[in-house]
Amino acid sequence: MSEQPVLTSKESNIEIIVWGDNEEIEQATNAGVDRDLPVSVISKTMTEKLRAGTKPSQQGPVKDSKGKVYTPIGKVNLLWQRSTAAQTNEQTFFVVDLSGLVVIFGANAIPTNSSSNIHTLGLKTQNDEEKKRQAMKKQMEIAKRAKEKKTQENREKQKHAQESSSSKRPGP
Repeated sequence: MSEQPVLTSKESNIEIIVWGDNEEIEQATNAGVDRDLPVSVISKTMTEKLRAGTKPSQQGPVKDSKGKVYTPIGKVNLLWQRSTAAQTNEQTFFVVDLSGLVVIFGANAIPTNSSSNIHTLGLKTQNDEEKKRQAMKKQMEIAKRAKEKKTQENREKQKHAQESSSSKRPGP
């Protein structure tokens, strides 16, 4: 297994097995998942190890969540599966000139709707009930802040009124 990359809050890591063109060569590795990277990338070293034929690509440079820029030098379609699952998936990866056995799934690999297999990459999506709960929680927070602001304004008015009335009282 290759070394796990350092991850940000927009990233995660999954163990996968990826196959080359003839499906006889496979490689187990830790793949990164980066939601800010618009496409999935794979190192040239990994494609060479898999003996996967690359095709030309018109994809321009892409940036990950850490600001690192990758310039694709080709693309390749590969089969992969999570180490803990039986389902095999096909993915287009853009080949980048990196050493090491690097595989990073980008936003194009992350399912966007519930009809997709949302757990393919081990990611969770919010169902409608979770979305409603979060919206209600947000509304309650907004209402709480508004109430606190109103209470503070009332206290300031009372304090100001007391100060005004005490300054108008005649002394002894």
